[in-house]
Amino acid sequence: MSRRIVIVSSSLLVALLPPLIRTALAILHVKKNQRYLLIDTVSLRQYIKFWLLRGTIRPPRNLTLVVVQRHGETWKNLCLKDPKRRSLEAVQHASTQTERDSIIKKWQTIANNPEFFDDKLTANGWQQSRQAGMEIHQLFRRFGITDDNYSVLRISSPFRRALETNMCLKPKSAILHVHDALSETPFDESACKRRPRSQIARVYCNEQLDLQHVDETYDSILGLDQITAALNGDIELRSIVQPRLREFIRAFLKPHLSSSLVIWITTHKGIATPLISELAGIDHIELNNAQAYVFSLPHDI
Repeated sequence: MSRRIVIVSSSLLVALLPPLIRTALAILHVKKNQRYLLIDTVSLRQYIKFWLLRGTIRPPRNLTLVVVQRHGETWKNLCLKDPKRRSLEAVQHASTQTERDSIIKKWQTIANNPEFFDDKLTANGWQQSRQAGMEIHQLFRRFGITDDNYSVLRISSPFRRALETNMCLKPKSAILHVHDALSETPFDESACKRRPRSQIARVYCNEQLDLQHVDETYDSILGLDQITAALNGDIELRSIVQPRLREFIRAFLKPHLSSSLVIWITTHKGIATPLISELAGIDHIELNNAQAYVFSLPHDI
């Protein structure tokens, strides 16, 4: 794993803070700051070079910049946030199984609204994605990296909101690799289900998509919703998500580390947090809509 110097602003003073304080600031930055990038560089020396010589330097040969981005805002993000919070609070304070069952049933009715199926970005979501994309591309340009020189490996969840976020500023010539391992947490809810692969291929027939790592359908866990999972002590389904992410890192990501200057991953909140934990060793990073976490990764992880 990389040696981490967490940078939460362009101020050198932040880089000089003790590691624990930097990490705390990083988590606070993700939760509160409106900017879309959080940079985790490999060393203080690299940080100084980055800001003094930006535009003229390239990442060290044995390192790859990794961008983990959450998709932009969707309709389900707006509609489900408060009902989910209230349901989680209510079920924790319910005194009988009958009360808990009633709360879960109400949540299932809300969460299975067909409008949330493979949800698309809102107008604000598109704006967030464009702004985040511009910041990410600005970071790339400082290292002399562009999609055209094949230095950027783009990877996305096959869900519509993630594809739209990543393709927002994607050049037509850039290939987007789509992978099921980055799919939404497999709850039995409308927002956690997607279109078949064949339909994705038809809709994006004018884009360069690599769909070889996408199954025709995406299976959810029948009858399991987020509130029930919370009662079972596994609200984010880490027991299921983490093994598939480890296999994704081993079988797909590692072989590309030495050949890519940048790996740009667009996924979902429930996948981004454990993925950052597996790769960068920092847990509890919860990204806002369209926000990205950027860090350096050695080729010999």
